[in-house]
Amino acid sequence: MAAQTGPVDCYSTAIGELWCFFLVQNTNEESIENPIGRVELLSEEGEELAGLEAFPLLNVLAPGQAMPLVAYLREPPSDWDSARGQLLSAYSLAPENDYYLDVDLQAVEIEIGDAGLSAQATGRARVAGDAPAEQLWVLAVAYDTDGKVVGVRRWESAGETEFVIWVYSLGPEIAEVELLAEARP
Repeated sequence: MAAQTGPVDCYSTAIGELWCFFLVQNTNEESIENPIGRVELLSEEGEELAGLEAFPLLNVLAPGQAMPLVAYLREPPSDWDSARGQLLSAYSLAPENDYYLDVDLQAVEIEIGDAGLSAQATGRARVAGDAPAEQLWVLAVAYDTDGKVVGVRRWESAGETEFVIWVYSLGPEIAEVELLAEARP
């Protein structure tokens, strides 16, 4: 299984929590399922101060798509200097699987706020075939001008198909928002 990983981008909140985003891109010809990673917070000397599990907000990543794995720490070490990430596991998803349904996002509109610190995505998720989706998720990933992940938000539905998602930046201004979707019968 081949997947390309990017650098880890971490942001502190006003109350001192730490959110880290570790971008994984699927370079396979088939979808991958359940990518899990590890984020290490390092001292200036490169010593590991904390190790965090990094989880996906969707279970499946289609070929060519990228999605951040997310790690959170309520009280990070005060002397951390940098972060690095490692993809620990991901599984190839057989093309003939029937556990996930194809989703098409339609009438998508994305509006970035005047200050660039928030964005709203609206649209409709259409599930292919006749099977109703018991679970439908749409993930909004906000990027800055350098292509770094600055925010994520997942919309969940058990029947609705029209979505409105607000995503907020934890750092620099939002330059672009990408949407990913997943549905299960």
